[in-house]
Amino acid sequence: MLRGPQGTLYGRNAIGGAINVISKRPTDTKVGEARVTLGNYGLHNYELLVSGPVNDFARLQFYGQFVEQTEGYFRNVATGNRFKDAINRNYLEVQADIDVGERGHLWVKYAKPKWFNESGNSGGTLSNREYSYNYFGVDALAINPAFGLLQPSRVMVGNVTSNPQLKDPRTANTDFQTRIKNSGINILTAHYTQKFDAFDLKYIGGFDSYTYDQYSDSDGLPILSFQVPLNVSPLPSQNTCQYVPGCKPLTIDASGNRFSYIEDKYWISHEINISSNQPGPLQWIVGAYYFKDRYHNPQISYSSQPGIYTPSGAAVGNPLGSALNRNGESYFFDYDMTTESRAVFGQIDWKFQDVWQFTAGLRYTADHKEGYESFRSLCMTPSCIGDPRVYGTLVGGAALDITTLLAAGYPS
Repeated sequence: MLRGPQGTLYGRNAIGGAINVISKRPTDTKVGEARVTLGNYGLHNYELLVSGPVNDFARLQFYGQFVEQTEGYFRNVATGNRFKDAINRNYLEVQADIDVGERGHLWVKYAKPKWFNESGNSGGTLSNREYSYNYFGVDALAINPAFGLLQPSRVMVGNVTSNPQLKDPRTANTDFQTRIKNSGINILTAHYTQKFDAFDLKYIGGFDSYTYDQYSDSDGLPILSFQVPLNVSPLPSQNTCQYVPGCKPLTIDASGNRFSYIEDKYWISHEINISSNQPGPLQWIVGAYYFKDRYHNPQISYSSQPGIYTPSGAAVGNPLGSALNRNGESYFFDYDMTTESRAVFGQIDWKFQDVWQFTAGLRYTADHKEGYESFRSLCMTPSCIGDPRVYGTLVGGAALDITTLLAAGYPS
């Protein structure tokens, strides 16, 4: 734990201090260790470590872990079963610690974690409130699926139409189990130090990447489909459907209501510094630093309502119509951000008395950030396609592409 400020050596984000994490290095003697952990909920954890010298100047270390928990802590009342595969991950790591001549030293670590949790993060399913059964909500883009839980025509998984978490917080009521996968993880760190008579030259480099992919039930409900009941009224303006031969109540398909959240990220850093290595009251260090990262974050809501695949856009200022929507995306948002940072720094430490030390440092940083956003939004509420309670199947499950309206700044 390094008390702040540490902005000179660790960057401006370390003004309040820094935590210096030091990995356990390969050992000078041969060491081996194996661990097995078994527990309830189908937990089994296996670990293996081998470390030691391979010759007079090089030491290696290998570590591997596999841990799996086949049963989750939450129970899905829709299916009557517990969520499965609460934990499923593995981790591989290799380190090399090498003496380069009499004055050089190289340390390299590469790690390859991976995990796949079918139960996923249960946070999105937690709620201590009863479902809102309104026809559609404020700023909603589609008819509320929970409205269908009260309709006699509903098709659903199980028969629970209220929120079970009001009685038991370790339950959920959904027709789809969240899947979370974190892959493409690569962690590489390298340190090289070359000692000279009056100073040390050191390089510190790193690379990290991952792709986080979460796929979940966007409505968090067990509903698959339901019919929107027609208004009970003899007035054509309130129930047009009854006067049109073949018109029926509209069926809402909620079986494909899904949400996809993806984080695709990598970052690299390079630092080279020169520091004093002789004893004395005055110590110094100077260096240069480079950092780059890229963050790509698409967020997509899907619908299986038939009209979502061929949306209309002519009514909102797009006379050429809208592009086909082959993937059934009711909402699409994506941004792509790249950051580059360059810095030079220097610090001196002068111990002018046994109990007093003067420290002065200076760091200059130049940042460049560049990003892009894109989105598309489709609307299936009565204000966009007409009220199914009035028009029934005459609306045809249509969808209106309102992207141009939102881009122009109109309220949703």
